[in-house]
Amino acid sequence: GVGISFGADRIYDVLLDNKLYPEFKGDSTQVLFTNQSAADEEKFLPMLFELRDKGINAELYTEQAKWQKQLIFAEKKRIKFIVSTNENGDLFVKEMDGTEKKPFSSIDELITIIRK
Repeated sequence: GVGISFGADRIYDVLLDNKLYPEFKGDSTQVLFTNQSAADEEKFLPMLFELRDKGINAELYTEQAKWQKQLIFAEKKRIKFIVSTNENGDLFVKEMDGTEKKPFSSIDELITIIRK
């Protein structure tokens, strides 16, 4: 027998590219925590849960991936803020409609930036 199979990721990408995927109408993610390493996951998970406890919709990118791929994901989902680390491991938040990366050192600082 002869068969062919497409992966779910590929089908999802085609639907998005052709604008055939229904637009999400519910509460959308406000903050995306990037995931470039296992250290990022460990650092960001407690922050993620704290933001959710404060009523801020947040998610962690599900796989370790390059920065550009995660930016594209955030743009497609219309996520307003990205939280990441620089080469030195310092935390920063970037508003997607701007270019500035704002450093922060505590979850309270991050919440203040997000709620402005």
